[in-house]
Amino acid sequence: MISNYKEKHQKYKKKYVKLKRELEKVYDLIIIGGGSAGVAAALESVKYGIKVAIFDYVEPSEHGSIWGIGGTCLNVGCIPKKFFYHAAQIGHTLDHMENYGWEKSKKEHNWNILINNIRKYIVSQNKDLEISLKKSKIDYFNMLVSFVDQYNIKGVDNQGKESYFTAKKFIIATGLRPKYPNIEGIHYGITSDDFFFLQNPPGETLIIGGSYISLEIGSFLKNLCYPVTIMVRSQFLRGFDRETVKIFIENIDLDYIQGVPIKIELVKNIKRVHYDGGSIDVNTVIIATGRESKIYQLGLDKIGVSIEDGKIVAPHFKTTLDHIYAIGDIVKDGIELTPVAIKSAKLLIQNLYESKDYILDNAWIPTSVFTVPFEYSSVGLSEEEGIKKYGQEIEVYDSNFKPLEYNLTDDYNHKLGYVKLICLKNGNIIGLHIVAPNAGEIIQGYVVAIKTGMTKTDFDNTIGIHPTISENILNLEIKQNKKSPKKC
Repeated sequence: MISNYKEKHQKYKKKYVKLKRELEKVYDLIIIGGGSAGVAAALESVKYGIKVAIFDYVEPSEHGSIWGIGGTCLNVGCIPKKFFYHAAQIGHTLDHMENYGWEKSKKEHNWNILINNIRKYIVSQNKDLEISLKKSKIDYFNMLVSFVDQYNIKGVDNQGKESYFTAKKFIIATGLRPKYPNIEGIHYGITSDDFFFLQNPPGETLIIGGSYISLEIGSFLKNLCYPVTIMVRSQFLRGFDRETVKIFIENIDLDYIQGVPIKIELVKNIKRVHYDGGSIDVNTVIIATGRESKIYQLGLDKIGVSIEDGKIVAPHFKTTLDHIYAIGDIVKDGIELTPVAIKSAKLLIQNLYESKDYILDNAWIPTSVFTVPFEYSSVGLSEEEGIKKYGQEIEVYDSNFKPLEYNLTDDYNHKLGYVKLICLKNGNIIGLHIVAPNAGEIIQGYVVAIKTGMTKTDFDNTIGIHPTISENILNLEIKQNKKSPKKC
């Protein structure tokens, strides 16, 4: 009798444990992607007492680089980039030391110390993120997932083990990875996914591309005393204000060639890059020709989520299915910036669990190219965009200036900062562009002012702090090549 009872009890216990395990795999919200957007959405969702899981999986790069939770920004983007930027700033400052009374010492950079310290910091941040998720009772799974149907996903861990999960709602935030152009020998090149893991100095380097990543890495290497050349197909920073870009490129003094790569070959441990204008031999080739999604792995086509040009169609975060959402760089026509992804995540969660209808305001999103010694930071429209949209209603004001600290250094006589303010004749500001040291820090404050209605007259009536770079934005004169002399 007792034996039968125990047997029955064990049977029910096993059934209960199995049922409990199955229930544990059912969630209110599943987030696919553990980058800036995904983590922000997960942590925001905790406020609403819902059951949440976040899935993240990093496929090794072409050269085997792999990292933990946190996405591109933390691991191979903004954060390591800013550390390199600071290292480059220090190298640049050392060029001025004698002019400022410092005894000249040997200027030599130790690549390994920088890389190892950066990696240590990032690994600690990966761990801190995992701890934060655990404290918030968010389940984190390191699995590659795909949709089985509209409400169920399959997860595969790095051992190949499969598990299945169910949710009422899903958020896709898988971000982008570097794109390789289709040319022979491209595997001899690395991308930014590998650059921040290089254990040895890159030596003489060619960077292929003309946007943020190319210019930033080029600037870092130059100021760390490594020879670097940039290969650009047509123009730098496509979509930015053309006049400001020209001044910016002159100020950062990088060697570049116009060309389209055709083939990369290995010649006695040297990479020889053939392009439509000749060839160049270097130690390292960095590919910076854009980024692309890997969403084909998710099986979205099977469940009816609309995709165009490799990105998810999700106006105001919602896909073609009412319970599946998308945020961050993966969204078609979205703005590929970390702060935009984080803001989108928070707004979406508030919309879902407070029945709000917040829409991301794209009008005044600032951006900055982190180069040394001058950055290019902007917000709003370029002059070209202003003319296209408003025609003769725009007025442009600008100014060149020399940062005070460069007046003791002869080698910077040719370098001038630049600021351009674009506004309408009624005084409303529609664009601001700055080329200067620390331009990103400067423009952040002006974004708040412009977004809340600051006009050209307000700029003119503001007293600046002297002597600062930022004061050059006040009391600008109308650009000389404009027909109308009238001020806003």
